[in-house]
Amino acid sequence: MEAAAEPKPKKKGHAASVLLCGAIFIAAGVAAAYLAFARRVPVPSIGSSGARGGVVPTLSGFPPAPRAKIAWRSWGAAAFREANTSDRLVLLDLTSSWSHWSKLMELGTYGDPAAAAWISSNLVPVRLDRDARPDLARRYGSSVPTTALLLPTGEALAEGSVIDAATFSAWAGRVLAAYRSNREALADARAAARARAAGKAKELLGPARDAEWKAKSIEEKRGA
Repeated sequence: MEAAAEPKPKKKGHAASVLLCGAIFIAAGVAAAYLAFARRVPVPSIGSSGARGGVVPTLSGFPPAPRAKIAWRSWGAAAFREANTSDRLVLLDLTSSWSHWSKLMELGTYGDPAAAAWISSNLVPVRLDRDARPDLARRYGSSVPTTALLLPTGEALAEGSVIDAATFSAWAGRVLAAYRSNREALADARAAARARAAGKAKELLGPARDAEWKAKSIEEKRGA
């Protein structure tokens, strides 16, 4: 009797092809499930505390930027004169073109019709690129973006980071009301702070900043 023929072993290339096809189908299924889930994830609310809840929202959750935008002023004396004559505070938007959160603030808060109308009616909005003026970025805040309310004299009265449209007008309205009802106390505090700063400068720099010293003649200074 002839011996039964032994089955030929399957080629290794065929097994590898089967595994590769299976891996591709699994990866495609995972990607499709991820995309379907991502489209249903709502954009989380971002409060004045800047807490993100560990989730980074996407710009797709907001409508396109409106045509009627806030009339942003440039940083300078003209904006602060306007705030002084109109009895308003300066809204400083210290922003940057590379910041994802600045773009969310632009679309979600400043792009909201009600918030934009309130800002235009009650504040003097000033937008400043923090990369162009790092000195002012150090002065008014390190967060990106920085949302600050400034006195007409330039001092910061309140500041935050990302503030959503539902919160903004209430927050800024409370600060504005406090400013208008405590104007004298704020002026006194500002004068006291400047006096302390001048005294500290005189103490650190010596007679070089003293008015009496500057008024003396060269002979008097040499004999001192």
